[in-house]
Amino acid sequence: MNDIYMDLNRRLCELFRDIAAGDYGNSRIEALFELTREEKYPGYITDLAENFGMMLVQVEARELRSQHLIRELEQARLELREYAQTLEQKVAEKTTDLRLANEELMRLSLVDGLTGIANRRHFNQYLESTWQLLSREQKPLSLILIDVDFFKKYNDHFGHSLGDECLARVAQALSSCARRSSDLVARYGGEEFAVILPDTDPCGAVYCAETMRSAVESLAMQHPHSLPDQRVTISLGVATACPEAEASPISLVKAADACLYQAKAAGRNRVVSAPHPGDPDGDPGRQGDAP
Repeated sequence: MNDIYMDLNRRLCELFRDIAAGDYGNSRIEALFELTREEKYPGYITDLAENFGMMLVQVEARELRSQHLIRELEQARLELREYAQTLEQKVAEKTTDLRLANEELMRLSLVDGLTGIANRRHFNQYLESTWQLLSREQKPLSLILIDVDFFKKYNDHFGHSLGDECLARVAQALSSCARRSSDLVARYGGEEFAVILPDTDPCGAVYCAETMRSAVESLAMQHPHSLPDQRVTISLGVATACPEAEASPISLVKAADACLYQAKAAGRNRVVSAPHPGDPDGDPGRQGDAP
């Protein structure tokens, strides 16, 4: 009898050791059920083995369910990561689209819709920022104000559609003469244009203005009410200043506007510049008349 209990003890120890180590698969369950079929053991031992075997069956089933849940959770985690990456990419794309849209809106807010050049708002911002920059660098700033001669009569004669086309062609001609990236040609209002020339002395500004006057004249756009030329021409006022941080660029605008008034009063289709150091004999202005 002792041999039977010793054998039972050995077999149970091996089973419990394996089960404690997590090895309670079908082979271990079958080993327990074998005990229930061996008549040499007392009934309570076989009942205990059977109950313990059923418990292991339930444990194994729960473990299988747990493993299934773990796999589902891992799959869900992977799907969530992929979704997060996709969402992050979409957010980045939308952010880029929004930034580009804002940049386009900003660009459009600074562009004149008719002529495609800078508008008055852009002109004001650029004049102020350039004035401050050149005040630190102690470099000159030149400004040209331009008016299309007898433009109201041109509109009355040809109509607003051709009038708009005329302004667009004038804007293109002016832009073609301002070749530096720092130069800005803007529509100042109506038939008026303005050109900002950073780091440009009076002589350079007058030369640029005369080049623009000739470029518009060379377009040879018919204008029966513009005498004596009978073609579209422009008048230009030029002023140069050495910006000071505590001063305002409005003085430069007023000086260029006064010269523009003189150019129109003197017969139009000409350039008049403000007096500046270096003018011979202290002339009140430098004129570049049409040839």
